[in-house]
Amino acid sequence: MSSILILPEGHFVADRRGMKIVNKPNIFEFLDIREFLSEYYKYRKSQSNKFSYETWANELRVSSRSLLRMVVLGQRQISASFAEVLSYGFQFKPSELKYYFLLIDYSQAKSKDQKSFFWKQMLTILGSSQQRKEILEPEFLASHWLPKIQTILSFTDLERTPEKIAEILGLETGVALKFLEVLEKISSAKRESIKEEKTTWNSQVGSFKIPEALQNSALKDYYIQSFDDAKKAISLPPEIRKYRSLMLPLSSQEYADLLLRLEDVFQEVLVRYKSDELTGRRLYQLNMNLIPISKKLEEAAGSK
Repeated sequence: MSSILILPEGHFVADRRGMKIVNKPNIFEFLDIREFLSEYYKYRKSQSNKFSYETWANELRVSSRSLLRMVVLGQRQISASFAEVLSYGFQFKPSELKYYFLLIDYSQAKSKDQKSFFWKQMLTILGSSQQRKEILEPEFLASHWLPKIQTILSFTDLERTPEKIAEILGLETGVALKFLEVLEKISSAKRESIKEEKTTWNSQVGSFKIPEALQNSALKDYYIQSFDDAKKAISLPPEIRKYRSLMLPLSSQEYADLLLRLEDVFQEVLVRYKSDELTGRRLYQLNMNLIPISKKLEEAAGSK
């Protein structure tokens, strides 16, 4: 398993006038076909106010615009033939097209077993399609604040200044600036503009990950600090933090199987809750600890 720190990748960018322009939705960022179709409609509408369900239906040579609208709104199931017709306008690459059809099956599955069947196939495609930059520089883990600030830089609805970053994370402005300079040194961040004597910073990487194979002291210190943060958070109101503990008897094979299942869960969480905006949200950190608290039974018996 890799230890993954993911940056939210945006659906929106700002033009020179500060207006929002809807980017073409990425099919790999969706776990519900209707959400994808709805975002695609918004994207086309942002390109031309004249775009409508009637326009879309004419493009696809579909006789009923009301049928197309009901499909997008989830009021009608998507048949195999209609799914194929819909796909014509998306200009999908082969892997995107395969994910698209699986996403339809997954979204319309009637049972958990069916959903699980399609989800495993979707995961295979997601794993090969995602381009995450591996950050190997030890400086990136010199402080647990650096990955957090790197993530903050990805949100498009923030004034990404040292002052604002410091305010959000509860740091001093000078400390936030120092960390930004470290990120700039390793080419992960860049000063973009100065307005009213304020410097704006931007992220220079998309999604990123830190491979667990990099088992150096910096990565271990990062985990230790994460555990310390979790301990401190226990004093927060229960409605904004959650702790859960299980004790499970696992063989080596069961342990390996559980790791794979947890990886699936993490992957789903990353896709489902990805966002490029922080407004109305808190930045949460989800830690996973799966540790042995006993010896194997034969080892314990043999040690007597």
